[in-house]
Amino acid sequence: MPDRSPDEPHSEEQQWRDIVLELGGSDTQATAPAPVDRTAHQHGETSTTATPRGPRDYTLAEEPDDDFVPATPRPIFSGSPRAVLSWVTVIGIPLIFFALWVLPGVQLSWWFTTGLWLAWFGAAVSLFYLLPRDRYSRRDSDDDYGSGARV
Repeated sequence: MPDRSPDEPHSEEQQWRDIVLELGGSDTQATAPAPVDRTAHQHGETSTTATPRGPRDYTLAEEPDDDFVPATPRPIFSGSPRAVLSWVTVIGIPLIFFALWVLPGVQLSWWFTTGLWLAWFGAAVSLFYLLPRDRYSRRDSDDDYGSGARV
């Protein structure tokens, strides 16, 4: 912007023109009137008489479906016994080791420690075996949706 003395009057129009010219606009863009929003006038509303609408004025376009009944979810503990036992073993054995390590005076025999490590390793292998082989494989025969979402 050109340097001006602090005493010189400076209008908002002149400031706007200077900003537009500084940002690379033309002089016609700087003096052109702002575009008018005609959507309010097309619908018969005027901006002076229309009351502002807030989030509580929202109405649904369609009525909700009252006859929709969601599918009954499976019980929480209805998983595969093998998977449940594997998870309990993988999580429980480190907790047992930590608890026995913290207790003073407890000596673990080599066969007990080896057995716990083998059980943990077997449970971990079992969990990896239960993972799906590829993206589209299904384990449940009653699942009609494949790897898609239920809508």
